[in-house]
Amino acid sequence: MVWGDTRRFQVDITDDLGDPVELDSGDMIVTGRVRYTSGTPLFEKTVGDGITYDEDVVGRAELVLDPFDLAALGNDYHRLVFDVRFYVAGDACSPSQGTLRVTPSIGDLVS
Repeated sequence: MVWGDTRRFQVDITDDLGDPVELDSGDMIVTGRVRYTSGTPLFEKTVGDGITYDEDVVGRAELVLDPFDLAALGNDYHRLVFDVRFYVAGDACSPSQGTLRVTPSIGDLVS
Protein backbone atom coordinates (compact mmCIF):
# COMPACT_ATOMS: atom_id res chain seq x y z
CA MET A 1 0.00 0.00 0.00
CA VAL A 2 1.14 3.56 -0.57
CA TRP A 3 1.80 5.67 2.55
CA GLY A 4 -0.90 8.34 2.93
CA ASP A 5 -3.56 6.40 1.00
CA THR A 6 -6.75 4.76 2.24
CA ARG A 7 -6.72 1.01 1.59
CA ARG A 8 -9.58 -1.48 1.84
CA PHE A 9 -9.03 -5.19 2.45
CA GLN A 10 -11.55 -8.01 2.18
CA VAL A 11 -11.43 -10.70 4.86
CA ASP A 12 -13.39 -13.97 4.54
CA ILE A 13 -13.86 -16.14 7.64
CA THR A 14 -14.61 -19.84 7.18
CA ASP A 15 -14.87 -22.82 9.51
CA ASP A 16 -12.74 -25.99 9.35
CA LEU A 17 -14.90 -27.32 6.50
CA GLY A 18 -14.53 -24.14 4.45
CA ASP A 19 -18.07 -22.92 5.11
CA PRO A 20 -18.57 -19.19 5.78
CA VAL A 21 -18.95 -18.22 9.45
CA GLU A 22 -21.79 -15.95 10.52
CA LEU A 23 -19.73 -12.98 11.73
CA ASP A 24 -22.44 -11.56 13.99
CA SER A 25 -21.67 -14.50 16.30
CA GLY A 26 -18.26 -13.10 17.28
CA ASP A 27 -15.80 -10.20 17.34
CA MET A 28 -12.96 -9.41 14.97
CA ILE A 29 -9.76 -7.51 15.76
CA VAL A 30 -6.98 -6.66 13.31
CA THR A 31 -3.67 -5.61 14.83
CA GLY A 32 -0.66 -4.14 13.01
CA ARG A 33 2.82 -3.65 14.41
CA VAL A 34 6.18 -2.43 13.16
CA ARG A 35 7.59 -5.84 14.17
CA TYR A 36 6.37 -8.87 16.12
CA THR A 37 8.16 -7.77 19.28
CA SER A 38 6.75 -4.21 19.24
CA GLY A 39 5.05 -3.38 22.51
CA THR A 40 2.33 -1.01 21.35
CA PRO A 41 0.39 -1.77 18.17
CA LEU A 42 0.69 0.74 15.34
CA PHE A 43 -3.03 0.21 14.71
CA GLU A 44 -5.81 -1.93 16.07
CA LYS A 45 -9.11 -2.15 14.20
CA THR A 46 -12.38 -3.47 15.62
CA VAL A 47 -15.94 -3.81 14.36
CA GLY A 48 -17.33 -0.29 13.99
CA ASP A 49 -13.82 1.22 14.05
CA GLY A 50 -12.31 0.24 10.71
CA ILE A 51 -14.01 -3.15 10.31
CA THR A 52 -17.49 -3.66 8.89
CA TYR A 53 -19.30 -6.93 8.26
CA ASP A 54 -20.71 -7.38 4.77
CA GLU A 55 -24.49 -7.74 5.09
CA ASP A 56 -24.77 -9.38 1.65
CA VAL A 57 -22.02 -12.03 1.93
CA VAL A 58 -21.91 -14.38 4.93
CA GLY A 59 -18.44 -14.54 6.48
CA ARG A 60 -17.06 -11.46 4.73
CA ALA A 61 -15.71 -8.34 6.39
CA GLU A 62 -14.00 -5.20 5.12
CA LEU A 63 -11.01 -3.65 6.85
CA VAL A 64 -10.17 -0.02 6.14
CA LEU A 65 -6.76 1.48 6.85
CA ASP A 66 -6.73 5.24 6.51
CA PRO A 67 -3.77 7.65 6.35
CA PHE A 68 -3.97 8.37 10.09
CA ASP A 69 -3.28 4.69 10.89
CA LEU A 70 0.20 4.84 9.33
CA ALA A 71 1.03 8.53 9.82
CA ALA A 72 3.51 7.82 12.64
CA LEU A 73 5.69 5.80 10.25
CA GLY A 74 6.64 8.70 8.03
CA ASN A 75 6.70 8.65 4.23
CA ASP A 76 9.22 5.86 3.60
CA TYR A 77 9.46 2.12 2.92
CA HIS A 78 8.09 -0.07 5.72
CA ARG A 79 7.18 -3.72 6.23
CA LEU A 80 4.57 -4.21 8.95
CA VAL A 81 3.27 -7.40 10.53
CA PHE A 82 -0.44 -7.94 11.13
CA ASP A 83 -2.91 -10.53 12.28
CA VAL A 84 -6.66 -10.95 12.01
CA ARG A 85 -8.28 -12.53 15.07
CA PHE A 86 -11.87 -13.69 15.27
CA TYR A 87 -13.37 -14.54 18.68
CA VAL A 88 -16.47 -16.72 19.15
CA ALA A 89 -17.66 -17.80 22.62
CA GLY A 90 -14.20 -17.23 24.11
CA ASP A 91 -12.39 -19.18 21.39
CA ALA A 92 -9.97 -17.36 19.10
CA CYS A 93 -8.84 -18.15 15.60
CA SER A 94 -6.40 -16.30 13.36
CA PRO A 95 -7.63 -16.71 9.79
CA SER A 96 -4.96 -14.41 8.41
CA GLN A 97 -1.59 -13.00 9.37
CA GLY A 98 1.42 -11.78 7.50
CA THR A 99 3.25 -8.69 6.36
CA LEU A 100 2.03 -5.47 4.81
CA ARG A 101 4.42 -3.58 2.58
CA VAL A 102 4.14 0.22 2.68
CA THR A 103 5.83 2.28 -0.03
CA PRO A 104 6.42 6.02 0.01
CA SER A 105 4.03 8.42 -1.69
CA ILE A 106 6.09 10.05 -4.45
CA GLY A 107 3.92 13.18 -4.38
CA ASP A 108 4.60 13.69 -0.66
CA LEU A 109 8.40 13.22 -0.71
CA VAL A 110 10.42 16.20 0.43
CA SER A 111 13.71 16.82 -1.36
